Amino acid sequence: MRSSRQFMGVLALLTVVLALAGCAIQPGNVEPTLAPAADVSGLAQDMQGMMAGMQGMMQNLQGTPMSPEVMAQMQGMMAGMQGMMGDLQNVPMSPEMMQQMQGMMGNMQGMMAQMHATGTPMPMPGMGMMMGNAPQVPAGLAYSEGQAIRFIHTEASDPDIAQRLSDMMGSPVLVVPSLAEVPASALAPVYVFTNGVAGMGPLGFQPDVFPFPPGAAEYTPLRTLHLVTWTDPAAAVELKSAADVQAAIAAGQLTEEVPGVVVNMPFVAWAGGNR
Repeated sequence: MRSSRQFMGVLALLTVVLALAGCAIQPGNVEPTLAPAADVSGLAQDMQGMMAGMQGMMQNLQGTPMSPEVMAQMQGMMAGMQGMMGDLQNVPMSPEMMQQMQGMMGNMQGMMAQMHATGTPMPMPGMGMMMGNAPQVPAGLAYSEGQAIRFIHTEASDPDIAQRLSDMMGSPVLVVPSLAEVPASALAPVYVFTNGVAGMGPLGFQPDVFPFPPGAAEYTPLRTLHLVTWTDPAAAVELKSAADVQAAIAAGQLTEEVPGVVVNMPFVAWAGGNR
């Protein structure tokens, strides 16, 4: 994925967060006369510091290719800011604080407009609704053939899994029970870790591992969940290819369970390509 698109994606996501903040702090939504700014001063300072750091990073990253790992770290920072914004929404703010936050939002929107004038695309979640286009689904980080990739969850056959994925991604994953009836010839596995190395996987451990990326004859977006568990969690290492996972299973280092759950998980960015 081109660095300019990644840069604009980070900027677009941050602008969405700030836009939400702007809605929350409009004078009609709060009572300025309450103005207990001390209640939120710590959060505001933290958020301002994070925003300043993010602005500096984005300026330094212009023209520099970014890996999916870097993008994941930046998305994590933005998720932290969004959490702070959620904390601030129900707390009365002083008019001065509202002006500061609105000013930051205006600055970021101005930066986005300046970049948008160059014709750089902005294919990031949430922007579709702001710009009048179809919204996109947040992408998750995983591994395939030793490379970091990006994918999305759109539907799942199991309601519990659908809810877990919805909560994790902040985007609805629809329940479609008939996915479990899809013929095996149209399915491929995805390895989901239930313990071991902590990370961005749906169960709190390392990212998922996919065999058969786009370009492979066996590629399909429909994946059966294969839950893999380290027999000795202390010996766990991060695995990045299906071959490594299968070798660990064969060696007895991992156990494997197939609960019969199917999830629609199309790739959106992979080694050598993106949508």
